[in-house]
Amino acid sequence: MLIRRDKNREACIEPKVYLSAPDRPVNNRKIMHIVHTEADGGKGGQPLRIINESLGMLARGHQVTIVCPEDVPLNTLARDAGLKVV
Repeated sequence: MLIRRDKNREACIEPKVYLSAPDRPVNNRKIMHIVHTEADGGKGGQPLRIINESLGMLARGHQVTIVCPEDVPLNTLARDAGLKVV
């Protein structure tokens, strides 16, 4: 899946799946648990960048957790993308 902006500049999730997390480490690399913190998750393209990078890390076999306030767009977009949000 890919998060992008539609023609009305609204964030949306592409219906196609571009990335998926493997069941085991890729190329025998160590799995990391990456925690991304964001206090202001609603300005410009920042939420989309965070989600796309997080999906890329998942695709490489890492665990990702996003920490952000509940009332920012990043929280909703990340949950919709299937990411763990705290």
